[in-house]
Amino acid sequence: MSNKFLKKKFFHTKYRLINKEDHTIMKKKEILEIKKQFTPENCCITRIATCYVSREKEIVLSKVQAFLSLAEEEAFKYFDMFRKSLSGKKGKNLYDIQFKTEENNLSENFMDTLRKTKLKDLEVLEEFYDKVINSYNTCENYLITIIHGVYDIPGKTADGVEMFDASDSVYEHILCCICPVILSKPGLSVNLKKTAVEDRVRDWVVDHPSDGFLYPSFNDRSEDIHELLYYTKKKIIEQTGLIMELTGREENILSNDEEKEIIRDILIETTTMDLSAMRDLTLNMDEIIEESEEEELMISGKQLGKMLEKQGVSEEECENFLAAYQTKLGNKGVHLSSLFDRRKMDIKTQEASVKVEMDRVFDIETRTVDGRVYLMIPLNNNVVEVNGVPVKGYDKKIDG
Repeated sequence: MSNKFLKKKFFHTKYRLINKEDHTIMKKKEILEIKKQFTPENCCITRIATCYVSREKEIVLSKVQAFLSLAEEEAFKYFDMFRKSLSGKKGKNLYDIQFKTEENNLSENFMDTLRKTKLKDLEVLEEFYDKVINSYNTCENYLITIIHGVYDIPGKTADGVEMFDASDSVYEHILCCICPVILSKPGLSVNLKKTAVEDRVRDWVVDHPSDGFLYPSFNDRSEDIHELLYYTKKKIIEQTGLIMELTGREENILSNDEEKEIIRDILIETTTMDLSAMRDLTLNMDEIIEESEEEELMISGKQLGKMLEKQGVSEEECENFLAAYQTKLGNKGVHLSSLFDRRKMDIKTQEASVKVEMDRVFDIETRTVDGRVYLMIPLNNNVVEVNGVPVKGYDKKIDG
């Protein structure tokens, strides 16, 4: 009987998982569709505004102009900047962030006002710069670049083929990039005019974006004015102040790695699962993701508690788990895929660490031999590698 069949037989459980904070998310294909617009052939950018800020939080220079007035080489470099601000992994670099759910939310209204000005109102633009400067966490010089674009959304046939002559809606948006401005490294250069090798002149260089956002989000191929897509190269928690200024949200946004660490700590504090229970829990979560059509499944604390209960965790431990979850995460859901590695299961003892392919985890078991507990790993074709070198396995039988 195959492992795959065993998995389906023993762990098939239907769960109604919560949506990502009960709202639509911007999917990979929609992000890719917007990224494709940052080329000379598809360019939908109308205006661009730049603002250079010193480490003392003072505006050194700012400029607004039509994007098509840029020199070709300069435009190419901006295209690259914009694409990078929409790159990376969800939950690590890209985050769907809803505005604070409140009538007359000033943050939401301001972002929409900025978009509708098409970057032509200098007072509104300067107010935006002030919001960023007062809340952005950095000790470096940096460049704020913001663009306004109008994307004519092509219709699609039932089989997903784009119909460029059948557009019935537009996506008006702004994209902001915040890029560190760093001093180039010292070194030597060759001066051909002087036919000499000399000290290179150092200058200030605009680096790749460290943070940025797209507003509004492009969900289901249409604008969602209640949400923005935030990009960060580092940890999102470092820019809590900026996110609060942009969206009105006061709570911290957690990365996938931070969610995983919190859930791991809660499990360690509140439960005592054996190897088979943890294995079955992991396979159960993996099956849910595999059978779902959603890109980012979210699961609540209550749903995790029910899954633990199905794996034989005691009622008392499940209650302790839920209490700890509520204390650390409240009513927030967590990304199901961030809780474990879908490719391998990591098993550690005080003496060793073993990584097992997910489709072979049923082969792993514990067995007591002569009073000692052993982790048993069957050898496939009697092959073992030590430090990358194949060595012979052993056929010696163990009684027990």
